[in-house]
Amino acid sequence: MKQHSSFGALLWYECRKTFFTPMMLVFLAVLLLANGWKIADSFRRADEFDDYDDVYSMFYDGYLGEITEEKITHLMTIYAPLEEKFKSQSLNTKPDPSAWTYSEATDYQFFHSLFYEPMKYAREYQNYAGSVASKAYELETLFRRNSNAFEMKKNYEIVESYQSRVLPEFAEIWSWELLLRYDYSSMILLFFTVFSLSGMFVTEKESDMMMLLRTTRKGTGATVRAKLLTAALYTVVACALFYGQDFLTVYLMSGRPQALSQPVYILPYFENTPLNCTLGAFFFRSALLRTFGIFLCGSLILLVSSLCSQSLSAFFASLVLLIGCVTLHDFGGQRVLIRMFNPVSLLFGRELVRKQEFVSVFGRAVPLEMAAIIGSGLVLAMLIGLIAYFSRGYHNRIRRRARHDRV
Repeated sequence: MKQHSSFGALLWYECRKTFFTPMMLVFLAVLLLANGWKIADSFRRADEFDDYDDVYSMFYDGYLGEITEEKITHLMTIYAPLEEKFKSQSLNTKPDPSAWTYSEATDYQFFHSLFYEPMKYAREYQNYAGSVASKAYELETLFRRNSNAFEMKKNYEIVESYQSRVLPEFAEIWSWELLLRYDYSSMILLFFTVFSLSGMFVTEKESDMMMLLRTTRKGTGATVRAKLLTAALYTVVACALFYGQDFLTVYLMSGRPQALSQPVYILPYFENTPLNCTLGAFFFRSALLRTFGIFLCGSLILLVSSLCSQSLSAFFASLVLLIGCVTLHDFGGQRVLIRMFNPVSLLFGRELVRKQEFVSVFGRAVPLEMAAIIGSGLVLAMLIGLIAYFSRGYHNRIRRRARHDRV
């Protein structure tokens, strides 16, 4: 019991020393304010028809829920004449008192983007999914005859995923498409992680605290474990704050959360996704995946910190390394090995599940997202092992130097 309490005290000391400082808390608050402003501004910019929210609410409430022939007929009564004029390039762009919005041209854009396209996509998706499942079934049968286990398994998974897909209901999706593509918070978190963790090991070298740690009974192993656990706690709390802020901002500004209970492929971006979870569940699992990615990046920073001898060099080396990872993702992100072992890939997890992709692992078809999680887990284990090795090695060098000085 005493041993656990001493480790708890060490953990609390590391948390307090690293994060619970006035400068760190103020910096975190500033970054949260910047992120909140950014996503709110992005939402306002994406809301093209904010001036006609009353009109939108009236039609949205009428069309919300099950897509029926009656609703489609009502929509086409308004939209079809506008579409004909659009095709003949005769839409009136001047103010029109009889228009639902500003003019016939804005009426066309209003109904086309907010109602017609989402309903059309939902109505046609079942047939599309059925055709994909049917084609995959034919290929599965063919590869089964040819004893091609990889292709057979891949097409079997596609059949299982697509065969029962349907989108029977209409709901607002544009606000959730904004959240799906919002990456500003992840970039802030990467920078904050560099700022927070780059000095975790190196500051003790600069202040000669290592000389004191070598005299304690658990100076090496327990200290490293406390620092790693502190970094993990930091990651969970920081990610919960930023990703929670993203979700709540869109949720509150939209006020129309009905799409969250719909399948994730209600978003056209996920037309070919292997996932069958709800959109709300996707955002939750996406936050978990990003949190894992941030912790992986943090472990990379801790390794740099354990190798450097000065705080400034650790900070800039970590920053350059993460910029390199982001650049590698941007310019080589379609290569399987990069997507599997680059920690930044997890921060853009939507790309891993945008379409049905598989990786051959010992001849077995493994979904790309699962392969990336496994690959990242291996990288994390390697990083933690290297951190422990170099930290212990530094302690051992101090001990050898101390023995030499006594002699």
